[in-house]
Amino acid sequence: MTELENAEDVVYLRDGDAELYARIRRPSGPGPFPAVLHVHGGVWNKGSRLSDEAICRHLAAHGIVVVSIDFRQAPQTRYPQSIADVHYGVRWLRANAERLGSSPDRVGGLGVSSGGHQLLLATMRSDDPRYARHDLPGTATLGYAVYLWPVTDPVARYRYAQRSGRHHLVRLHDAYWAGVAEMAEGSPQRHLESRTAGSVFPAVLLVYGDRDENIPEEITSRFVAAYRAAGGRLDVARYPGMPHGFIDGSPETAATHALDRIVTFIKGGNI
Repeated sequence: MTELENAEDVVYLRDGDAELYARIRRPSGPGPFPAVLHVHGGVWNKGSRLSDEAICRHLAAHGIVVVSIDFRQAPQTRYPQSIADVHYGVRWLRANAERLGSSPDRVGGLGVSSGGHQLLLATMRSDDPRYARHDLPGTATLGYAVYLWPVTDPVARYRYAQRSGRHHLVRLHDAYWAGVAEMAEGSPQRHLESRTAGSVFPAVLLVYGDRDENIPEEITSRFVAAYRAAGGRLDVARYPGMPHGFIDGSPETAATHALDRIVTFIKGGNI
């Protein structure tokens, strides 16, 4: 355990030769606090537990435990390895919640872009043995979740990237997925539409900008409709003119408003 700028890094998962770290940020005071598992974005290929620092610091400064995890990524590993790591991360946080100043019933999630996809899939399909393969008692369920511009349908986003000439997105999809059929099998959108998602639908806040150049608004709107049709409560925070990843620590009004709304959602009766 290493102290780093009011944070600590711990190994949360050992699997063969792999050691995966979590960065834990704890608020001051005795708690109990809400706690979120932060799953970073990066098109399944990039990023780390150090991503989204402005967001994580803001939440911790406002009375929320933030656990940011590393997980195995492409091209070294491919689907579904990272989903299994995230699935374990949820169970690890629930198992350690009291030690961190929270409790299992106060545990939620924060998924960013492709991290939103991975957190959605791990929790919506929590009984899938491929995702639950790391041994640890407990369930990968969340009391609430915040998704920032999530990839809710990998197939639709892949087709969009092909049509719009976003070749870097196409390459990163191809590095993680074996093909379109696998993207469809790992699509939260399609699990909702086919009623193969789980039966637990936590309260969700979904944040995005309507000028997102990586994920068209129609993909997000389809997910919102499907989630609500399945019986889940989902609140939308839509920011006109804002691009993908607009909460970046800048003082822009939209970013500041979104951060405050996230804190209010997490602390306002969703635990």
